[in-house]
Amino acid sequence: MEQWLPLFRHLLASPAPNAAAAFSSGGVDCPSSPHPAVALLRILLSPVPTLPASDPPAILFQTLPPLVQSQALSFLSSSAGLLDPALVRSLATRVLSSPPGGYDFWVCRGARHLLDGLPRRGGVDAPGEFLDGFHEPPPWLKEAAARAHPALPWLPLDWGTVKASSVCGGRDGSTELKALALQKEILVSESILGAHRAAKDLQELCVESGNAEAVLSIVQPWKADDDTVRVLLSSLVLEGDETHGKGPALVLCSLFLPKLLDLQRPVSSVLLSAALDLCKRHPAAALEAVLFPLVLRKEGLNVPQCDVLTRIVKDCMHPLHVTAFCHRLLSGDEREMRPVCMPEHRGNIGSDVIWTESLFALLYSILNQDICLTTSTTEKLVSVIDEMASNFSRSLKFGNFSALLRLEMWA
Repeated sequence: MEQWLPLFRHLLASPAPNAAAAFSSGGVDCPSSPHPAVALLRILLSPVPTLPASDPPAILFQTLPPLVQSQALSFLSSSAGLLDPALVRSLATRVLSSPPGGYDFWVCRGARHLLDGLPRRGGVDAPGEFLDGFHEPPPWLKEAAARAHPALPWLPLDWGTVKASSVCGGRDGSTELKALALQKEILVSESILGAHRAAKDLQELCVESGNAEAVLSIVQPWKADDDTVRVLLSSLVLEGDETHGKGPALVLCSLFLPKLLDLQRPVSSVLLSAALDLCKRHPAAALEAVLFPLVLRKEGLNVPQCDVLTRIVKDCMHPLHVTAFCHRLLSGDEREMRPVCMPEHRGNIGSDVIWTESLFALLYSILNQDICLTTSTTEKLVSVIDEMASNFSRSLKFGNFSALLRLEMWA
């Protein structure tokens, strides 16, 4: 065993164990063998008689410190083509099949990498338990996710703990202070002139900060009254680099969408008129920042919301936009189901479609406009009708939609 101590010391100290192959072949007095890695693998798998009996028997590899284990696996990976696949598989599967916590994370990852380098053979693979939990976040992050309102979908960090100054830029927090002052200015605005001035200040602040979304998140312009929001919709223009190519969508999701998410009565005509004008000029933005978020609302679409979407589809959308909307909604993958919205409103928007009478009414109005649906969309709608027939057996809106879809299919 003593002749292997220099190699273990080298693995422990080397920042690049893959380069240790050259070192070991010329600088270590290893036993005569085709390659040092071959003999190293055998000695790592050799039983340790001094440890208590166990099933399977303990091997030398288990007695090494985690760092040496990880470095040794990386060393073996550099010479995998010279090793006996059966012995490599034996070592790797022993690590991967151990109970949780039996080996260090990087040791498990090294074993996974070593196993992936072997030619596949039927019936042999890494344990399913390891694969299922390999990409799981640590327990403390899961606990944080359960009680936090996430700032990002993939990061369970509470939005309230993110300092606006660090998001908006500005070392002295001046951007945040300006945004908070602008928030008060917008909330107390009582004239069209004041609203126009606030829109100009908001636009300048978005450009100055370099992060329009963060500024809008602080200002929260959606809390203003309908007359002020109408002016902001008509006057606020976000088209620079600070919007990352989604300026009109940011305007809609920070001004119009929040007014619709909790809508229980018909929207004011002045607000709807300004929103429709913006949607006509930017139909793709309306699709991403109004239609998708509202249809994916966790509580489902209601009648006033359906009326607004029907107007947008009828007055602002090209048939190709509507076809794309239906296809993504019913047949798109998860990546296509990510609507544009402010972080404060993500909790109101889900990822699954909630089928309501109002949603069937919206689809009925879409079919009435001679929109050409894709084959996959039509098939999905047929399956939805079959699935929901018992739940909406007395619904006139569902019946009208079902009958119209059949007519479209026969035609």
